[in-house]
Amino acid sequence: MMMRLLVGQDAQRFAHLVPSLVVYSCARPCVFYVKKIIYLIDTLRSLFARCLSALLKRAVKRKENFEESKNLKERLQAYRKEASQTENLM
Repeated sequence: MMMRLLVGQDAQRFAHLVPSLVVYSCARPCVFYVKKIIYLIDTLRSLFARCLSALLKRAVKRKENFEESKNLKERLQAYRKEASQTENLM
């Protein structure tokens, strides 16, 4: 015996006989959309995690480059100061 899914008015007509079928037939489309929303949220979460990871890597690299640039600038200033002192002595 094959059972047919009760949808819409059929479900309402037989609601007094089998209430669980009515609930199932009404909730079935909702379950699909809930699963779809959960999938989209999970996809967005993974995209957000990747973007955040990339931003953090760039921030760390920028800080390292800034520190290296600062050190090079200090060395250049020291070299110029030393060069100007040696010129003044000559």
